[in-house]
Amino acid sequence: MGRNSKRILYIILLIACAAFAMFVIKDLSHPRVYEKVKERSYIEGFSFKSNIDNLSFYKIYAKRAELMFEDESINFDNCTFYYKDPAKEVKGSSKICRFVKDRSVSMEEEIQGFYNTVELKGGEKSRFYYDLIKYEGEMVGGVIAKDGTNSIKSEKMRFNRNDMFVEFLGKVEVVYAR
Repeated sequence: MGRNSKRILYIILLIACAAFAMFVIKDLSHPRVYEKVKERSYIEGFSFKSNIDNLSFYKIYAKRAELMFEDESINFDNCTFYYKDPAKEVKGSSKICRFVKDRSVSMEEEIQGFYNTVELKGGEKSRFYYDLIKYEGEMVGGVIAKDGTNSIKSEKMRFNRNDMFVEFLGKVEVVYAR
């Protein structure tokens, strides 16, 4: 190869590198935006336990969990939860549960559980909602609260942790045994 041939080869190589660099820089300054698909994951046989501190913990079990990353929520099928701290013990279960991070917990259909010694049950189409910000909630649909031989039946129960009240609404039946 002659001396001029080598120079021409170097010039062609330099032009090719410059053209490539120009396209890469242009591409980086104008990125392509694709429509995001809602992200979600499914977990069969979901089980989760978390220690809140040395004396408090909670557990969640579900036949299936659907995690929705966009709105930071989880839907559970056939769920059971358990919470324990030095002052209280809470357990609940239902066919459908939903947890929205730092906002709410809801349950639907065949709700049952307990708060310390008080047993709670809901009817077949019962619904429970608890607001984690306001610390208030309600249960609707054939509510039964039972503690030993004492019980209260109603159509609806409302409660607020901060104001420390529980209110039964609708047709209310109280059984009180001394």
